[in-house]
Amino acid sequence: MATPGKLDFELVTPYRRVHHLDADEVICPGVHGEFGVLPGHAPLLARLKPGVLGFRQGTEWRYVALTWGLCEVANDRVSVLVTTADPAEEIDPQAAARARDAAEAKLKALEPGSAEAAEAQTELEKALAQLQTVRWQD
Repeated sequence: MATPGKLDFELVTPYRRVHHLDADEVICPGVHGEFGVLPGHAPLLARLKPGVLGFRQGTEWRYVALTWGLCEVANDRVSVLVTTADPAEEIDPQAAARARDAAEAKLKALEPGSAEAAEAQTELEKALAQLQTVRWQD
């Protein structure tokens, strides 16, 4: 249960709970565009795409690179369920840059529209989200 005037924010993957805390604001990368959640938000269920999730506690912002998932908002509770979630402090920028370069090279060599190209595109989006997360956290 959230503290009055706060959001009960939980971020989980199939493998772990990444965060469970009170937040003042959450911003998510929805498939139809980025959206923000503040206390008192109307109920919502939204699909998420690879990108950067941000949440604020007081004046401090923290960022997490996400891949595909869902966000549910109800009664000042924000539940984010995603395939992967990499907090900024856990991301190796050099490894993310290498993953970006490898995915870009793979995409150039694959037939557009193929299953392999779709997988490489997801790898690229994940690496780009990780790089953006690190930049925003600095």
